[in-house]
Amino acid sequence: GYENLMKIVSAASIDGFYYKPRVDHDFLREHSEGLIALSACLGGEVQKNLLRDDYEKAKEHYQLAYDNLPPELRGDKLLYNLSWIYYLNNEFDRAFEGFNALFQKNPSNSVVSYALGNSLLHLDRANLANGFYRNALNQILSRREKLGRLEMRTESDFFLLSYLASLYNNMGVSYAYNSTIENNAQNEREAFKNFVLASEYFDQIRTSNIDLERMEKRTIILENNNIGVATYNVMAIQSKRNLKDAVIIDDYIPKDIYYVR
Repeated sequence: GYENLMKIVSAASIDGFYYKPRVDHDFLREHSEGLIALSACLGGEVQKNLLRDDYEKAKEHYQLAYDNLPPELRGDKLLYNLSWIYYLNNEFDRAFEGFNALFQKNPSNSVVSYALGNSLLHLDRANLANGFYRNALNQILSRREKLGRLEMRTESDFFLLSYLASLYNNMGVSYAYNSTIENNAQNEREAFKNFVLASEYFDQIRTSNIDLERMEKRTIILENNNIGVATYNVMAIQSKRNLKDAVIIDDYIPKDIYYVR
C-alpha cells in the first residue's frame, strides 16, 4: 500500500502536474492494492457534479468507485446513495433495482420503503408503491406511541416532520393514481385524507420558521400564489381535477439510509 501511494504521489507531481498534482483513474486502478480512498469533501468529483445538478457525471464517478470496491466493502449506504443518483437522473428502473436490493436486507427500514415507493410511482406501479409507503409509515408508527403535533425544538423534529409530510403526500398520490385506474371512491377518500395530513405537517413546518429554504421546491405557483404541494393536491380532489396530475414530491431525499430512526 505504501509503495503504491508513493508511485501515485510521484506520478501526480511529476507527470500529471498542472497547477496541482493530478492522476487519472486508470493509474489509480493499477496502483490501488493496499489503499483505501475516501470520497473527499465538496471538491470531490461526485459532490461537485451533484452541486451542478449534473447527475449523469455524478453517476459515472460513483458507479466507477462502487464497481472497483470488493463486494465485502460495498456497504448499504453506498448502494443507497448510488440508487438516489440514478433516481435523480430519471433512471427509475435502475433506482428501483438498488432500493429493492436494500429492501431485501432491510425490510423494516422506513427510508428504503419510501425510496422504493417513489421509484415505483414513476414506473406507473402505483399499487405496489402504495404498499411500500404504508410499510414506511408503519415502521415509524411502530417506534412512536403516537404522532400528534410534534414540538419543533430540534433538527431531528424537523427531519421527522419533513419526512412525514413528504411520505403522506406521496402515499396520497399513489391512492390518487389508483383511483383513476380502478375508479374506486375509497382510493379517492384515502388520497384526500393523506393530502390533508401532509398539508398539516407542512403548515406546521412553515409556522416554525425552521430552515424554510428546504421547503421552497415543495410549492407550486398557482394564479401567482405559492401553494404547498399537498394543499394543491387537496384542491385537485375538491375541484374534481384529473387525479393523475397529483404532484409527487421528488426533491425530498433523506440524506442517508438511517435518516429516520
